[in-house]
Amino acid sequence: MSPRRAAALRCLALMLLAAPLGAGAADKGQAFPVRAFFYDAAEDSSLDPAFKAQMTALGNGALADKVHAALTEALQDRLGPLDSHTVGRTFTTSMHVTRATSFVVDKGNGNADVLASVTAALYFTNARNGEILMTVSRSVVVPAVMAMADLKNGGARGPLFARAVDILIRDLAAEAGKRFSPVLVETRVADKVGKLFVLDAGYAKGLQTGDDLNGPGGQLIRVVYTGEQYAIAEAVLADAAGSGAVFQRFLAHAASGKRRPRTAVLVESRPERFGKDYIAQMFSELVGDKAPLSLVQINTGFSRLLNTVTQQSSLSITDTARRSPPELFLRLRVPEPIIYEAATNLAYVKLRHYETYAFADLVDTSGRVLFSAMGKDVIEDRITRGVGAGMAERREVSVKNALTDLAGKLAAIGDEKREQSTVLEGGSSAALIKLDGKVLSPRQEGVVLRKARVSLGGVLPQQVWVPVAKANLGAAQDGGKAQISVGLGFDSQDEKIQPDYVFETARVGTPPRSATTYAFCGEPESLGELRTPALLELSSLAVNQIMPGMSYAPSLPAEAARVINQTSGFASEVPWKLPPVAYCLQPVDRVTPAAEQCDEHCERGLGARYTLRIKAGSEIIGRPAMEGQFRSSGYYPGNEPGQLKALLELDLARQSQKVLNKLAEGVSFPPR
Repeated sequence: MSPRRAAALRCLALMLLAAPLGAGAADKGQAFPVRAFFYDAAEDSSLDPAFKAQMTALGNGALADKVHAALTEALQDRLGPLDSHTVGRTFTTSMHVTRATSFVVDKGNGNADVLASVTAALYFTNARNGEILMTVSRSVVVPAVMAMADLKNGGARGPLFARAVDILIRDLAAEAGKRFSPVLVETRVADKVGKLFVLDAGYAKGLQTGDDLNGPGGQLIRVVYTGEQYAIAEAVLADAAGSGAVFQRFLAHAASGKRRPRTAVLVESRPERFGKDYIAQMFSELVGDKAPLSLVQINTGFSRLLNTVTQQSSLSITDTARRSPPELFLRLRVPEPIIYEAATNLAYVKLRHYETYAFADLVDTSGRVLFSAMGKDVIEDRITRGVGAGMAERREVSVKNALTDLAGKLAAIGDEKREQSTVLEGGSSAALIKLDGKVLSPRQEGVVLRKARVSLGGVLPQQVWVPVAKANLGAAQDGGKAQISVGLGFDSQDEKIQPDYVFETARVGTPPRSATTYAFCGEPESLGELRTPALLELSSLAVNQIMPGMSYAPSLPAEAARVINQTSGFASEVPWKLPPVAYCLQPVDRVTPAAEQCDEHCERGLGARYTLRIKAGSEIIGRPAMEGQFRSSGYYPGNEPGQLKALLELDLARQSQKVLNKLAEGVSFPPR
């Protein structure tokens, strides 16, 4: 080949890379329906055994064909092929059953009301990196009246589950056809700084740190830092991209124009018979835009989905890349709902009470709790001659309602703010920074930045911050200084940190009152005749809303490792940097009920003492305590002992919250 022809081809290649992706299909998100029907068929699955048996009888192939046919019809004008060139704009659309359960309510005449409930979701997934663009979920309940004798095994419920699945396939496909309209965000490479790309759009247009952007010819870059009007990205599969190259990303809806750190829901505890994946997916949807977070939804079966997709499309496993782990986590803890039946003034009528609490903690990669909140739900039903709303059904509703209430509380987190500390002394793997009165948490992650002048399309170059390397805070020194340990550089693996660079950290949530580190340790201890339900969660909520120091959740990495890994489409597990914790707190209650007093109603006095044991290792070094004198709710005589005990303990859970809040105000830690 002649030098002139080679130069012409090189020029043509650069022109193609710099050219826009074009109008039409490239500007619209497309769907690739997956011929599959996903559900957890494992023996220990939380799905109803009768559901699993019915799905086996129907056959996975037949169900997969139904799903594919319904989605193809609903999305026909937005269907597209899936290969290395279209993977950035074509989303695999797959159906996943997340919950299947049944409820039986005895009618007292030999028959029963039977409800089969199935919840499923359509995942619109970027098959290249496992990112879920959006989910469309729905629950269907199919009722029937059956003879109690026919319900001795699950076979009678099977046809109800089959009917629910048919309705779900039809309704989810129709809903997907209405809602699948992703918003395109487009940006150009305006300049380069070393190997890093400078993009002409930032968080104002919806780009966030960690986002993957797709370019011409199957190229892929990843955002490593965002400003309001610009972003800095590194190459993943884009070494040839030059200035003017256009990269795209689709959002489920229009951008908010704010920084929204990528956040995943991790379920640490949940009520019996509720799957963790179901709770996480439902809560992620409930949070939506209520909180200043970008919720990263996770399909723990992504590898299975990817294997299915590569068999049905022209996409090769070599065309995929793993996404980076999120920056923040919502730790979700949902204790068992408190349920009791109370007598009334009518012998044949009882009141059945349900109360559910749900707790969330926002946690960063150092394990520090940044914000805590609680949601609550109360349901009370009238049960006449044993007939009323089913307990299992109402329990389910109460859990969902509590999570809905909790999701609304997360708006109080507030927008992310960034703080910068000047580098005083540099180096390749460590540096010294000036704190200027800021209280940063041990091993807190941040990024080292330097200034650079770049072209962003205007007449004159502009000054921007360019990330040099991720770093973690180290030990504090006298004089308001601290060490940072520096990781591999974004542009050069051995780039030396220079004075006048800055170490930038994000601040979100409730600021701590001191730099002392603490966590909650062990199980709470009850020394009296009654126990306070959810005492650990209520105590940690009270203390963490005050933040007398820096609170940590050392148990969370174990749950994160189960969910965030290569199986679910991530490049790695979360790079936790948990520091040693100076103190731990153990809640203790001692409740002494007084004798029952009855007139028209009955009630009991409840003397309660709450203590927070402050421990340094195994040594107890403090015992702040506070007492409360409560009165139980009024109740009619004639309650079963177990039901009365649940009623009294629920009164403790309610009334203890004020005492625990006052107790938290008095928590202080001795200097170490």
